[in-house]
Amino acid sequence: MNWQELGLKVGLEVHWELATKTKLFCNCPNRLVNRDPDKIIERYLRPSFSELGDIDVAAKVEAMKGKKIIYQFYNDVNCLVEIDEEPPHQPNPEALEISFIIAELLNARIVDEIHVMRKTIIDGSNVSGFQRTMLIGLNGYIETSFGKIGVASISLEEDSARIIDNNKSIFRLDRLGMPEVEISTKPDIHTPEQALEAAEQLGKLLKSTGKVKLGLGVVRQDVNVSIKDGVRTEIKHVQRLSQIPEVVVKEVQRQLDALKKGEKLENSVRVALDDCSTKFLRPLSGAARMYVETDVYPILVDKKLLEKIKKNLPESLDKKLERYLKEYKLSHEIASQLVNERWQIFEEAVNLGIDKAIAASTLVNILKDLSRKGVDVDSLDDQDIINILLAHKHGKIAKEAIPVLIENILKEKDIDKLIDMLKLRSINKSELEKIVEQKIKQNIDKLKTGNAEKILMGLVMAEVRGRIDGSIVNEVVKEKIKSIF
Repeated sequence: MNWQELGLKVGLEVHWELATKTKLFCNCPNRLVNRDPDKIIERYLRPSFSELGDIDVAAKVEAMKGKKIIYQFYNDVNCLVEIDEEPPHQPNPEALEISFIIAELLNARIVDEIHVMRKTIIDGSNVSGFQRTMLIGLNGYIETSFGKIGVASISLEEDSARIIDNNKSIFRLDRLGMPEVEISTKPDIHTPEQALEAAEQLGKLLKSTGKVKLGLGVVRQDVNVSIKDGVRTEIKHVQRLSQIPEVVVKEVQRQLDALKKGEKLENSVRVALDDCSTKFLRPLSGAARMYVETDVYPILVDKKLLEKIKKNLPESLDKKLERYLKEYKLSHEIASQLVNERWQIFEEAVNLGIDKAIAASTLVNILKDLSRKGVDVDSLDDQDIINILLAHKHGKIAKEAIPVLIENILKEKDIDKLIDMLKLRSINKSELEKIVEQKIKQNIDKLKTGNAEKILMGLVMAEVRGRIDGSIVNEVVKEKIKSIF
């Protein structure tokens, strides 16, 4: 396709959850749960009039469905704010500061005063029937190999409830209210490849802050696509970056096919499917969906805080990768994965005096292997991993015990108790020698039959695996076998 001739314009909307301690408008913890709910709440949502007396067209469509919404409530991560029975608190200062950092990295002009707005949404994802959002910055840009791409706005908003069963309209309230940043680019993207690069650049920039969540479900990409003689289509929930080019191509083809058939096209919101095609979701919302949140005071932006942020902007991931290769002598593959996934915990480990090679291997290779085994590594707390690495640093465990402890850490958070429970407390060489001698006495007849070294190694490792380095076991076993036979 000739994208210039088609007049392709693409804009991205990236929504990324922030790694704050609490939610945006209350003090509930910022974490998900996976268990049966403590309470069930049922609601019917209806549209409200905007300040100009209009009802948003998308809200009208949802209202016509007359759905009963079922919400799962959890006492430890929800409060009356989430179920719209208590006014919101003032916005989380930690979330505000993170959004300022992101706006500065995007070269945006940060507003002087922040006003919280309500965005009408009655599909069930917000109990109140609206989402709270606030504009943080305007008119930024990112650099790509195709040139600058403008960033129209950076907003801080509350995340929606999690959909559990779409057919039964069941939502879980653990995610509702979590702070997320929304970055909207200008329609400066003119090829599918440029759209992919822009999304990758935004992801690298956000990860460089060390203040965004990582893992499945924490980021959502929406892609706006239009062509000459066509319409603007907003495509929601493009799950993977790699899908963006194909989603753009298929949307352009859909519009071209419709134009050839003489079909009428209208601005709409569609949802991305697994094969990168899309299906109609609702009409495109207009200005009528926004109105002022009257329960939250306007916030004057602290100029001194902005000056402090400007002087301490985070290192870019590209510079961090270059530094890891030179300073820590890591392989390019290991360093790249650390930079893209777990650089914060790696740097914390190194600052605590943990061996950089062991920290890197744990965070890249061991976690990957455990994930393949079905261990939910995304649920692990960084501090748990640090505590395990510190146990090795202080000689409490052998290197081989690290994956076993990580696999079991969710069962017992006290590292010392877990080490004893799994019988993984390390032994020294003299203790090992006593165990080897004992195994020889107990199995002398079996050892005399042949292949003594292999048999003894198996017997000893069955008792000491994870408690001492395997190479030391091999060395002691060889010495003892040599002295006897």
